[in-house]
Amino acid sequence: MTDPDSHPDPKQEDIEVSVSFDPDQSMLRLGIIDPPVRPGLVGNLERFELLKRIGAGGMGVVYLARDSVSGQRVAVKVLKPELLEHATTVRHFLREARLMQALSHPNILPIIEVSDRPSGPFFATPLIEPGSLASRIRADGPLDHDSASDVALQVAEALDYCHKQGVIHRDIKPANVLLDREGQAYLCDLGLGQSLTDVSITYVKEDKRVGTAAYMAPEIARGDAGDFRNDVYSFGAMLYEMLTGQPPYTGETFHAVLAKIQAGPPEPIMSLNPKADGRLTPIAEGAMARELRDRYATMADVAADIERVKKGQPPHGPHEGKLGRLWPRALSRGRLATAALAAAGIVAVALYLGGLFRGPAGDPSRPNRSSAPNGSLVPRAEPGNSDDPGRMRMTLVSFLPGIQKRPGYHAISGLALSPDGSKLYGAHWQAGTVSTNDPVAVWSTADLSLLKEIPAGQCVGEVVVSTNGRYIFAPSYYNGTVSRYDVDNGYANRTLPLGSWANMVWLSPDARRLIVNFRADTTKPGASHCLALIDVAEGSFTRINQLNVQRPVPQARAAFSADSTRMYLGTCSTRIEGAALLEVSIDKKLTVMRKVVLTPGDGDRWALNGVVRFGDLLYTAEEHQRKLHIIDTKTFAEKDVIQLPYAPWNIAPHPDGRHLFILYGNAGVMSAVDLTTLTEVASLKGLRAGLKDIVFASDGRRAYLAHYDQPHGGVSVVSLAEPTSPEGRK
Repeated sequence: MTDPDSHPDPKQEDIEVSVSFDPDQSMLRLGIIDPPVRPGLVGNLERFELLKRIGAGGMGVVYLARDSVSGQRVAVKVLKPELLEHATTVRHFLREARLMQALSHPNILPIIEVSDRPSGPFFATPLIEPGSLASRIRADGPLDHDSASDVALQVAEALDYCHKQGVIHRDIKPANVLLDREGQAYLCDLGLGQSLTDVSITYVKEDKRVGTAAYMAPEIARGDAGDFRNDVYSFGAMLYEMLTGQPPYTGETFHAVLAKIQAGPPEPIMSLNPKADGRLTPIAEGAMARELRDRYATMADVAADIERVKKGQPPHGPHEGKLGRLWPRALSRGRLATAALAAAGIVAVALYLGGLFRGPAGDPSRPNRSSAPNGSLVPRAEPGNSDDPGRMRMTLVSFLPGIQKRPGYHAISGLALSPDGSKLYGAHWQAGTVSTNDPVAVWSTADLSLLKEIPAGQCVGEVVVSTNGRYIFAPSYYNGTVSRYDVDNGYANRTLPLGSWANMVWLSPDARRLIVNFRADTTKPGASHCLALIDVAEGSFTRINQLNVQRPVPQARAAFSADSTRMYLGTCSTRIEGAALLEVSIDKKLTVMRKVVLTPGDGDRWALNGVVRFGDLLYTAEEHQRKLHIIDTKTFAEKDVIQLPYAPWNIAPHPDGRHLFILYGNAGVMSAVDLTTLTEVASLKGLRAGLKDIVFASDGRRAYLAHYDQPHGGVSVVSLAEPTSPEGRK
């Protein structure tokens, strides 16, 4: 926080500070601050003597204060009186302040003290002078090369540290970077953006848009869910302002700015400032790429490019032409791999040239971790789709557009293959809640022609096929039902009402049990997230029981035990408990047998998207922090955690029994991981966004990918070919 004598508070340029009453007197009257112990003070807060008020916003009041213990001047932020009645706001204020207190990095503003005193919480930070990066840009205009690269590198390293601790800032901008007189940069207000009700950071609960509009990523401006790459974009927007002297977008209102963001890219940096540093410009533009697949994957990549520029070298750009650096981390050990071990891992990748189908033999249920640094996932050594001999090649061969029945988007939400592999079924989820039935499309896998459409209710979340190929089963989200459809005549012959929001269905390997995810009754408060168990053996279609799992369940793959008596299912987090992996008995009735919680509890922001079983190990992908969790089925305890480059939407086992395929939904990337070595052996990027589901031909040489991409979903058909010639080509 800055010295008010020379510069405004970091948020001050964004907030309204005029008031119609004396907030200090109000604070004293309500007992939020204590009476002054000596003349000349506004009041006291424990050991802090409040000298004067230097800022106010929608959430708090900031005071210049003196620490009576150290004698230093500090900044103290106090929660406003009217927010003390909101328990959630108070909880968020304290939680995020303590999170800041727990982080330790030279470029993150430290927290001196956090107090949860009943009369009103507050926290104190050092007073950083002369002020914010925003103040400097306003006073001096664009930064010169040395200053820009120095500040940018410090902030990039701070953000990289935050991301590796699982923290997203959500409000990166010049006003939230403080500069001292020695040129040290401090990232401040870390993580508070998600909980503040301050209009200065535009926290819009109903559409989940968090951040200051001018620096907001296009996907957040659209109202989509975000991840660490939104910070990458905002950092690029901040660097844009450092190089041009102005933010990338301006407008008279918040929504006017959002409209400009969604309309297209900002004016080029060099056109606004022809003298801008030509080496930093491509870094800003790469961080601000509108498509996630074109953006820098991590802040580590951004920081590395800034380092290169500072050394007089050209930047490599986003991904360096490959799938982005995984820079994996053995999170269970809490540290990045050391440079020496990382180098050893690269050597291991170079030695591992076995293809997807011809790699070294091994048991995927007992991964050989000796080739991976600190037990982390090792990235492929070669960029792009490798043509090396013995390596798998992924090639996009066709795209099947979805069927649009009404105006608006049409997405493919699930896929299934007929038992003989001749037909591909695609569940459709379309805009609106009108009575038009969304179809399950039936395509021929021989020539990829559309054979028929099966009308299947409003918003079909998934589709599965009976072992004899006679029936398909599909839920209807808005109808709240699950139906069995006769493939030959294309009509439902049995339908079971469940409640509402039925959006996912799974079939046990022995084809005797159907499990459906739905909401019990959304018209009542506290509507519960439930599973229904349905007997589908020998032509039956009878509901057995239902289970209240008390948390959302993602639309993703589930795993089953070898004897089909147990199901392994990922869930989302709640405000009480983190996302959990459940072991559920499905033999006679649904019963939760075991549970392991893998994330913090924070609403539904954490989601375990997909579960795959290989032998005694379970693999589940967490979207928010981009982690692959490995669970031992014997102990049902976490065995390892692997950092992923993008947010995973689903995972699937390859038919060869040793490779895991990961779908990075928004990034439009699919990768294959050898589970015996935890090595990424192939990847395909540049796919359409919204990768939602994947099914494989029985021989494993073709994959079908569902795109839940608005407005135009469809199916990508990908060839998974094993090279045969010495050059690695067919």
